[in-house]
Amino acid sequence: MTISAIFNATTNTTGGAVQNAAHFVYYAQRDTSIKWTFFLSNEVSETAQALGASKDQTHVFSSPARSRKERTLIEKQINAKDPDLVYTMAGPAYVRTCRTHVLGISDPYITHAGLEPYLAHPPSAIAKRFVATVYKTWWCSSHSFYIFQTEHARECFCKRFKIPQHRTSVVPNAVGRPFYTLKNDTNRPNHSQNQEHIILTPAAPYPTKNLEIIPRVADVLRSDVGPKFLFYLTLPKDCLTLHRIRNEAHSLGVGDFIQNIGTTPYIDLMKLYQKASVVFLPSILETFSTVYAEAMHLGIPLVIPRRSFNTSVCGEAAFYYEKKPAEAANAISHAVNDKDTAAKKIKAGKKIAAQNFGTQEQRYNKIANIIKCLAKEGTV
Repeated sequence: MTISAIFNATTNTTGGAVQNAAHFVYYAQRDTSIKWTFFLSNEVSETAQALGASKDQTHVFSSPARSRKERTLIEKQINAKDPDLVYTMAGPAYVRTCRTHVLGISDPYITHAGLEPYLAHPPSAIAKRFVATVYKTWWCSSHSFYIFQTEHARECFCKRFKIPQHRTSVVPNAVGRPFYTLKNDTNRPNHSQNQEHIILTPAAPYPTKNLEIIPRVADVLRSDVGPKFLFYLTLPKDCLTLHRIRNEAHSLGVGDFIQNIGTTPYIDLMKLYQKASVVFLPSILETFSTVYAEAMHLGIPLVIPRRSFNTSVCGEAAFYYEKKPAEAANAISHAVNDKDTAAKKIKAGKKIAAQNFGTQEQRYNKIANIIKCLAKEGTV
């Protein structure tokens, strides 16, 4: 008997969450063993179509995160479809259902955040962030099964909320289908001593991305590397984070070393990676950024702060720094100038990417197998 399931990606609205959901739709439409219905955000729907997915069995909703109307509508549609199972990729789902409900959790505030990421917010926003996390955590309770992107996130979640591990699984992040056209790092230009080094930071303007460190990093790099470098940012052109970065860059005299490309569609990110000498992601809180997987897969040196959430993913494949802008600048300079060490880390990254991450198709198949087992059992 064919399993009927709803894929709920109505809360996937930015970044890697959109990419993962869009790939899931693409491969789910090619899987005849599960009869899928897709509840999607507009962002996922558009990205999935750009990848080649169709609109078949697709229903587009606004995010239920702040809309009781959408929550009610989604719950009614779930009841009308009467599936064997519901799979929400990025919890909380903000809906309740009596069906078996599999919840993916990639929000690091819920799973493993300590004090540091809260302090990255303005003082007036810290309490709001904490209350939001408590609220989201409540919505994540009482689900049939949980899927995490890393073992670190799973262990922390199970310990915090006393969830038995047999009700959980780990399915790592993966490299998107378009990136396999760039899998050979020799396709990227070699940088001579006189060429400009592009330092790519593909990130959204969240406080925990710690992007406002970049002008101070550029100020140090100007002395260590010289004038032949340029940061590429992918921020919305009217966001407050970009405004703050530009103001500090102007005061430090490094405005010419920072260029904002603007919000970049997933399908166009490859062009930016092709130009990059280094990928720099100063996040102080992540679960498993797709940027890690993409940089390692493409053979681009990766510079990140040393934290337990990313060392468990990247191992020896990254150039780590501790906290200060000068330390970040030193790690970038090391990645650019120490070719032997960079080559070793690139090799380690490619090995990790091949063995641990795989393709989005493989990721879909792992999740689909979990869905089939749970649907067969009916409950956990």
